Amino acid sequence: MAKRNQTITYIRVITSIFVVAFHSYQPFFYDFGIDNNLPQIGVYKFLFLLMQLFRMPVFFFLSGFVFYYQNSKNNAKFATTMMKKNKRLLLPYLFWSTLGVVVLLPQEISDSINFYLPVQHLWFIQALWGCFIILLALKERVEWPYVLAVALLISITYSYWPRFMCLNAIVRYFVFFALGFYYFKLREVISLKPKYFIILGIILISVYLYTNYYYDFSQVSTWKKGVVAINRVSNALSSFILIVLAYEFFDKSLHMDGDREKPSKLIAFYDIHSYGVYIVHYFIFLNLFKFKEIQSFYKANIVLAPVLMFAFLILSSSCITYMLRKTPYLKRFV
Repeated sequence: MAKRNQTITYIRVITSIFVVAFHSYQPFFYDFGIDNNLPQIGVYKFLFLLMQLFRMPVFFFLSGFVFYYQNSKNNAKFATTMMKKNKRLLLPYLFWSTLGVVVLLPQEISDSINFYLPVQHLWFIQALWGCFIILLALKERVEWPYVLAVALLISITYSYWPRFMCLNAIVRYFVFFALGFYYFKLREVISLKPKYFIILGIILISVYLYTNYYYDFSQVSTWKKGVVAINRVSNALSSFILIVLAYEFFDKSLHMDGDREKPSKLIAFYDIHSYGVYIVHYFIFLNLFKFKEIQSFYKANIVLAPVLMFAFLILSSSCITYMLRKTPYLKRFV
């Protein structure tokens, strides 16, 4: 049996924690039903924009990377692979979507939900399923450089695609899924010199942050379409560079690849439960935030409230996922 790639383990755990942290601070970015909007804090907005660069792109990259390992060991047929992905992705999606509509979500959100417009954060599962289908259809027919190049170009058009079946998310994130799958092939043809990657990354991130801070994309005039394109290209390339640097850092500096040093029991535990934590934590958050007391606490404690929420979400969702994984008929959903 092939040993786990521990570099992927560490990146997945860290990114999963960042996702929970992002949602804990989310009321400062979006309207969650508070009568008076929470104050717009510059530091929070800055962190929000930085998290946007890597929190979801990294998950798609990791999924493509792991799929490469699976595919290299067992080059199964399209139908066989999709059956496995249906069990791993569609079954949990359908289960939690149904549960969310019936029990977990606020009624005003539940009324607008159907299979084609996914339940809140579950869009990730549906989009990931779509990425598997596309890559399986292309990997034997199209050379990998063309797949990455075309995926990058198409990704900047994601806002023009419909939300139907998460097409907009698939268009936006497929390039990162493909990057994970073809990562080792990419490493063979480009020179990964961290110094130049860091300099280029700083430039691209600066462009991304500047265009987000100083341009209102909600009302895009004709002349601003070029700025939008620049913003999206810098976003995608910045995410790519951050992913490459993160992988190389853990792989070389911490020496945790393949059969090298194993992660601690706590890291291993969280990694095993990270999929369930992703699914469960946001349902907990949405239902907690229905209470006026929680909303008032956020308004009165703009520093302490998101920190406590983050800690509670990590602990509660980990415990719930652990219990579900111990239940014979429910463990397949987390």
